[in-house]
Amino acid sequence: MKRINPIYGMNFTYSVNYYYAFLTILCTFFIFLFLNQFFSGYIVSPGLYQSDTSSHISSLLNGEYYSFFHSFLFNIGELAYFYPNKYVFYGVLHSIFLTLFTVGTILLVRLYFGKKSFFYDSLSISLLFVSMIIFNPYANSVYIGSGTGNIWHNGTYIATKLFSLLGFIFFVKSYMNFIQNKQWIWFSVAYFLTMTISVWIKPVFVISFYPTILMLLTFFLVKKRVGLKYYLSVGGLSLLSLMPLYWVSGVVYSSAVGDSIRLVLGELWYTNTDSILMSILTALAFPIFVYTTQFFRLSFASQLSLINLVVAINFYFFVVEEGSRFYDGNFAWPFVFSIFLSFLTTAKDFFLEKRQHKILYPLACILFLIHFLSGIVYFVRIFIGHSYL
Repeated sequence: MKRINPIYGMNFTYSVNYYYAFLTILCTFFIFLFLNQFFSGYIVSPGLYQSDTSSHISSLLNGEYYSFFHSFLFNIGELAYFYPNKYVFYGVLHSIFLTLFTVGTILLVRLYFGKKSFFYDSLSISLLFVSMIIFNPYANSVYIGSGTGNIWHNGTYIATKLFSLLGFIFFVKSYMNFIQNKQWIWFSVAYFLTMTISVWIKPVFVISFYPTILMLLTFFLVKKRVGLKYYLSVGGLSLLSLMPLYWVSGVVYSSAVGDSIRLVLGELWYTNTDSILMSILTALAFPIFVYTTQFFRLSFASQLSLINLVVAINFYFFVVEEGSRFYDGNFAWPFVFSIFLSFLTTAKDFFLEKRQHKILYPLACILFLIHFLSGIVYFVRIFIGHSYL
């Protein structure tokens, strides 16, 4: 059994096997939650609970899908022609894959940290539960007025989250290798492949991330920190990864007669909250604390996530879909993923710092703990059948 390091103050030695055992236990909770979403509350009383799962499966049965994830499930279903009830088959398969995507994201976060210990293994799991700060656990609505990067009601977001994170990591690896005169081409190719899948599952991340890297790489090109070859290579691969948008937009807007995109001043955001500033602070208290206190020591990944966050906030505030898709809030999705990305990069920067400030460190730990406990409350609320709102 592989030993890592002892938990200080306790007569106990941590083993990585405990980490995998705990992940296995979490799988049972995840599969239970996703199956309950599919069966629309037949396992646990639904109350005000809502999920997009049932409508996604119904669309899948009718052949009205745009996502690569749903296309993948549909093709498996076509092979399983012997199964008598396709609706149940798709629902169970959907739940299994969402569980695998969720656990896969946890494992990817663990690899991103690059350190294996009780603390960092726990941190990798906790980052999949952190949420907006919840002041009243009994409130009718805790999510809609703020937002979190860890949502449980939308299967396409859960699926694209893994590939979006992979795309982000591969881009960072590509750039860091380039400036260190190391091999960067294969990381760029991996970035292209994962971002293509991300776009095809749900075009969430690219809305804010591609403008971010365009501005950043253009600035680096002017400052001669990157060459024209790297600039054009990454830019070309980014454009090619948008090819699935042709299929996605064709399916999504085929029945959306009269819908359009227009500029506003927080119109959609203000339908969900009275204070946008408070929404941002409650959703991102820990990352904002790290961004401000460690601004001049941020890693490239954290700098990138900060710019991406600012771009995502601007899309949420200024851009909406007009017509029947207004309340879908599709330009809010980049903000949702940017919250998760901000937590990930700032947590790595802050907690992997060797020399910690005697005052700032405990304050940051308290903020992170509040986010984590709020996330547990949010997960439990959904798990027992309350609305994700």
